[in-house]
Amino acid sequence: YSDNEITLADIHDINGTLSRDELDLFVEFLLKKDVVEFIKRIELYDNEGKNLVKIVQEVVDRLKDCILYLNVPSLLVEQDFFYEKIASEIDENLIYLYIKAFSTLINEMKTSNNNKILFEIEFLKNINIQFENVNVIQNEKKEQKKCI
Repeated sequence: YSDNEITLADIHDINGTLSRDELDLFVEFLLKKDVVEFIKRIELYDNEGKNLVKIVQEVVDRLKDCILYLNVPSLLVEQDFFYEKIASEIDENLIYLYIKAFSTLINEMKTSNNNKILFEIEFLKNINIQFENVNVIQNEKKEQKKCI
C-alpha cells in the first residue's frame, strides 16, 4: 500500500474480502456443486488470511441478489450479467437452500475456532441433502410407476 494510492484490491486485502469477480466465481462453484474447486478456494482464502465470516456474508448477499433478480429484476439498480447466467443455469430452490444454511453458519462461525472446517462441512452437508432429495424423488417416481 504505497505510492499514496489505495486500490480496490488493497481494500479487499485489508478487509479480508473478495473482489466481485472472485466472489462471482466462488458462488458459481458453489451453485454448480464443484466440490473440488470450492474446497480449493476455501483453502486459498484461508491461507491468504481472508475473513471467512465476511466471505460467507458476501456469498449470502450475492445469492439474495440472485433471488431478487429472478423474482423482481427491477429492484436491482445495476445491470449484472452474473444474475442472467445464474438464472438460466441454476434451480432457484438451491439458492434458497444455501441462503438459509449459510445465514445460520455465519452465527456459528463467529464463535468457532476453525471457520474453514465449518464452511467446508456446511457446503458438503448441503450437497448431500440435495442428493438425498433427488434420490427420494426418483424413488417416489419409481413407486408411482409400479402402482400404475
